[in-house]
Amino acid sequence: MNKRGQVAIEYMVLIGVLLTLVAFLSGYAFMVYNETISSSQFKSSTKSLADTINNVYYLGNGNSIAVDFVIPSNVTSIEFNNTQIVTHINSFGVDSKSTVFVDTNVFGNIPIVIGTHKVLVKNINGDVNVFII
Repeated sequence: MNKRGQVAIEYMVLIGVLLTLVAFLSGYAFMVYNETISSSQFKSSTKSLADTINNVYYLGNGNSIAVDFVIPSNVTSIEFNNTQIVTHINSFGVDSKSTVFVDTNVFGNIPIVIGTHKVLVKNINGDVNVFII
């Protein structure tokens, strides 16, 4: 009778350890999944902004378009540098830089506030200005 009780307790301990391991792995997988989704959404949003900048540039002086722009929690900075949109992202403690090129000089400032924002892209004398509205 003692052996059966010992075997049952050993199985319960083994199952407890395995469930704990599965819980930690599931949590990590969920965290990686969320990070991947955020990065993908931000990349798509940045590409859409670059396309809008090019469209406004080719439409000519005085034209403007408003576009939604998503900033996830892992973005550390967004810079407009001549014909480049430079973004800095911190993903799992690793800083990375991404650059998207546009067809004109672009100026502006987008503060790093997490969420979806309306951004106005306006052509002023051949240069494109970008700012949150």
